[in-house]
Amino acid sequence: MASIDLSFSSAPRGARSGGKAAPAKKAKKQKREFRTTKTKAAREEKEVDLGAAKARALEGLAHLGKQMFTAEPGGYDLKHWLKSLNLLLDDLESKVKAEELPAGYPEKRAEVTARFAAGVDTSKVESEAEIIRKEEAEIKSTFDREKERITARLVTLKVEKDGKGKEIEAQKAALEEIMAKRKSASFFSKLVGRSGPPTEPVELKIKELEKGSASLEDEALNLQSVRASIERDGGKPSGLYEQQWIRLDAIGVRLKELEAEMQERSQLAKEREEAAAELAELVSKIEPKAGPKPK
Repeated sequence: MASIDLSFSSAPRGARSGGKAAPAKKAKKQKREFRTTKTKAAREEKEVDLGAAKARALEGLAHLGKQMFTAEPGGYDLKHWLKSLNLLLDDLESKVKAEELPAGYPEKRAEVTARFAAGVDTSKVESEAEIIRKEEAEIKSTFDREKERITARLVTLKVEKDGKGKEIEAQKAALEEIMAKRKSASFFSKLVGRSGPPTEPVELKIKELEKGSASLEDEALNLQSVRASIERDGGKPSGLYEQQWIRLDAIGVRLKELEAEMQERSQLAKEREEAAAELAELVSKIEPKAGPKPK
């Protein structure tokens, strides 16, 4: 009976298994290399995305730091500016992990938001502007009332003057009639002292009417001078209301100064530029955190 050989061959392990071990080892190596390459590509892609997000945020902060507000009602103001800032930072933070944000960034953002959300205290400027606007309105109201009074009085004076003019003409006609009667009186009547009706009462009446008409004319001229002062004929303040016009000019100058001060305070240009620069400095420090090393 043939004997069974139980001895182990000294051939390599791979050779004993028919050569299948070498391809398995190669596949394992390729799989490890694939994982490494994939992780590296993902990391590089994240770095590119993070770089783009940083660039957008820094560009946006630079723009916001130089942005000016519009003066008209409903225009771009501090409220709109703060909204734009928060939208910009929200977008950045949606692309960055919390642990990748630099130290101090959350605190700085909260500080900037609180500072500008409080708005601008312009109460002192507004109070002064309100006081002098009220004074301006009172002076102009006085002008309006005085012009109405003068206009009404001038109409009355014209009616009275026209009436006196007609009465003067009537009295002059009566005087001419008296003079004619006196001239035609008979020689005999003149000898006995009958020279006709007297002219003195009519002449006196005419003088009184003419004096009254002249007084009305003087009053009308004075009122026209006052109205010219109110309407500032000639451009320069003069006449009865010269001081009021000088005050109105001063009020106009001061209101422009207050408006400019209000605009400057509302802009907060320097403060906003500094805040944007401080945030930009922190954003520039954002870097991707190193992930775990591939095995």
